[in-house]
Amino acid sequence: MNGRPVVVGVDGSLFSTRALDRAAVEAARRGSTLRVVYAVHDRDEAGPVLASCAARVHARHPSLPVVTAAVQGGPVRVLARESAHAALTVVGTRGLGRLTGRLLGAVSPRLARRARGPLLVVCGRRVRQV
Repeated sequence: MNGRPVVVGVDGSLFSTRALDRAAVEAARRGSTLRVVYAVHDRDEAGPVLASCAARVHARHPSLPVVTAAVQGGPVRVLARESAHAALTVVGTRGLGRLTGRLLGAVSPRLARRARGPLLVVCGRRVRQV
């Protein structure tokens, strides 16, 4: 096993599910643990999403070690901090345009500026490595 995990940010959306699937493939390929992180304001809300993520990964990659974590804070701050200890950080994106992304506070472009290691942005079926 590689000592550094592949970290994926999830929020229960279809976009984060696509990122989860890609992160699991990357973790398996690298021989790493998959660390599934949900950045929340209230940790109580994270349980069902994290349990669903772990079940999905175990169904597709039964031998892949999976760790889930509900971390209090905003997603950019939490994932930037997680990226410092990750072999790879993976996030999904809605593929919003620049204006819409700024208005909605898109995570991936802001995280790209703050990540402390390799970042993989999963855009629908396309993947863009930053």
